[in-house]
Formats: sequence, structure tokens, C-alpha cells
Amino acid sequence: MTKLEAVNHILQEAGDRPVGKLETGTASNAALAESTLDSEDQLVQSTGWHYNTLIGLELTPDADGNVNSPAGTFQIDTDAESESIDAAQVGGRLFDRVGNTFAWTDPLKTKVVVRLEWGCIPPPIQHYIAACAAARFNRRWGADKTRQPLLERDVRKQKVDAVRYDSEQKDINILDTEEVRRVLGN
Repeated sequence: MTKLEAVNHILQEAGDRPVGKLETGTASNAALAESTLDSEDQLVQSTGWHYNTLIGLELTPDADGNVNSPAGTFQIDTDAESESIDAAQVGGRLFDRVGNTFAWTDPLKTKVVVRLEWGCIPPPIQHYIAACAAARFNRRWGADKTRQPLLERDVRKQKVDAVRYDSEQKDINILDTEEVRRVLGN
């Protein structure tokens, strides 16, 4: 699904006519639909999915000792051999909560949730985002409010499909998780 197709889906679900091109930055319904899509895109991606979570990413301190978050980072936490380090993302860089400093000396292994561009989002997640945006757009600006229950039902269905897709991509073996290793002492 292209971004234009998603915007047209939102418009059509609200009873509006589709457009031939994106109208970014204008005062049109298409621009409102695109803005709603962008907002929902950010909300959905920020929760962290298999496709947009980078694990074991090594971040190295710069010349000033700062460990800067990659562009588009929603969440960041220490991972792997750095997991015991208590760090928090503050203003685009990592803060050492125990040492009360932004200064780092060694590289850190991290788990990072990043925002990807629309074209890089897997189709089931795109459909979920578009359904969320259509429901919100219709709630705020739609001409046909009687469609809202159908749109909300579609959001729930698309979320189930997105979560199922995400789970299938993870290749999880419950016996091979960090939590189980901690319990078993391995």
C-alpha cells in the first residue's frame, strides 16, 4: 500500500472522494487525512514491533563521551552484555542513571525502536495504521458518523492481523528467552 492509497482509504471511509496525489501542507481534507495517517503511524510504530526493533546495536560514545540515539528513535535500552547498565534516553542521548552523567567511556549494546518510512513498514502493519487513521479521521471530520462502529471493528481486525504477523516474524522459542535463562540459572 502506498501512502497515497492509505490517504485515499481514509478519505473514502469518511465519505470523501479520493485524490490523485498527496496534498501535503495544504488545507484540504486529503492533507488532514495524511496528517492523521502520519500521527497514527508514529503512535503505532512507537510501541515497537519486530520489524522496527534493532537488537544488539552497538553505540559508541562520541569525542565528548555522549552516546547519541540514532535518528528516529522512539525507545532505547541497553541490551545483551550491556543489559545490566541502567540508562535512559534523555534529549537524544543516553543518560547513565547510576552514575548521574551523560559521559560514557565504553560502547553500549542496545535495543532500539526506530521509526521507519511508510514504504518500509510491512503491509499488515500499514493496514492497521490506515484503519486507525480512518477511524480517527472519521470521528473528527467524517461526513458519515454512522460508519464509526464499522471502522472501529476494522481497527480491531487489522490489529489482530498485525499482531499475528508480528508474532510469526519473531521466531520465538519460549524456552530460549532471557527470562527463562534467568529462571533456570543458565
